[in-house]
Amino acid sequence: MRLYSPQGSRVRVGTQLYSFPKSDSIDVRNEEHAHYLLSTGKFFKQGELPPDDYAKKTENAKRPFTLGVYRIGGVGDALLASCAIKALKRFYDPLFKEIRVYAYSHSTVATHWKNHPDITIFDTHHTPRINGIPVRKAGIDAFYNLMPDGTYNFSERVPHKHRLGVERAFAVIEKYKKQPGNYNHLTAFCRDNDFDALDVYNYLFGINCSVKDMHLPITPHDQSYMSRQQLLKPYNYISIHDWAFAGRQTKSWFPAYWKDLKAMLYKEFGVPVVQIGGRAEESLHADIDLRGKTTFGESIELMRHSLFHIDNESTPAHVCAALDVPCVVLHGPTNRYWRHKENLNIKSDHPCQECEGAPDWWRNCIEKSNCACMKKITPEFVLQKITTKDFMDRIKTRNAQD
Repeated sequence: MRLYSPQGSRVRVGTQLYSFPKSDSIDVRNEEHAHYLLSTGKFFKQGELPPDDYAKKTENAKRPFTLGVYRIGGVGDALLASCAIKALKRFYDPLFKEIRVYAYSHSTVATHWKNHPDITIFDTHHTPRINGIPVRKAGIDAFYNLMPDGTYNFSERVPHKHRLGVERAFAVIEKYKKQPGNYNHLTAFCRDNDFDALDVYNYLFGINCSVKDMHLPITPHDQSYMSRQQLLKPYNYISIHDWAFAGRQTKSWFPAYWKDLKAMLYKEFGVPVVQIGGRAEESLHADIDLRGKTTFGESIELMRHSLFHIDNESTPAHVCAALDVPCVVLHGPTNRYWRHKENLNIKSDHPCQECEGAPDWWRNCIEKSNCACMKKITPEFVLQKITTKDFMDRIKTRNAQD
């Protein structure tokens, strides 16, 4: 009978000495010995799981548990990762008396993890490095790489049930990596499972995070923005954004389309259109141009009080889902798992979509068709989707609640 000990052990039964490693099982051929070991509650059959509260019964639970997380990328990546951080800490909270979270990233993400209530230390000063970021794994009990592919590293203090679940989840992902013809293996994986932006974290790491776990770095000064400005009344404007990092991307819509849509929106709703974003971003011909004139937190407050928001697949789409702001998202080449069901997600019927992961996909259309997947999302098509009964009812319901 193959048995294992989650903590590892050397134990003598009669004249026989059994040495259990921390990460593997051994064959106990003497049935009486095997049943005796099982009866102690410290040993388990291979493939069976110890109780969920096993860590509570060990002396190790009294020592601080160190949880390491790593993520680089843009602002939206940081916000999504903040959901996973909160859920991971929530997962370990019942098992250990004290949990310390060490977060590793670059300065962009650090800005948006600032004052995160669940992060103990933000660290960029240890080695070795992952993607150029110094990361110290020594002494960390559970390390989670929160990049889309993910990785993990566990000590013996992590419950066996969790370790086994994570290993099985990653084994499934590995099979998708071997499938030919995919620009990004996660696209096929998420399509097969109907997964969204945070479902991958939940599947891989056995947690339960949602957009409601998102940490939004808003200061009291940001929160007072609507009372400080004089131009806009709450729910009496439509906010728009089409962020493209360091220039136009394949996922960006077209300024001429935005101009036509603005005219249609005014005819339909009779309220001004407000553009938010960075100073260097393209003009979308909005009635009120606030590019470069608000902080990130003030932009969040603008979206929070808008009638609804329109964007491509970028940071505000995640923010709106977390705030329950009705949001229209125009999807072109980006993978579908960056969507949120809370948003009105619009995709064209162009056959070439979701090419994220192809060489230089974010700069150059792989079909050399000048982003036909975005071109087929016309202003008329967007307005048709916005004025459907379901979306209009959501606008009215949300505004009535506020």
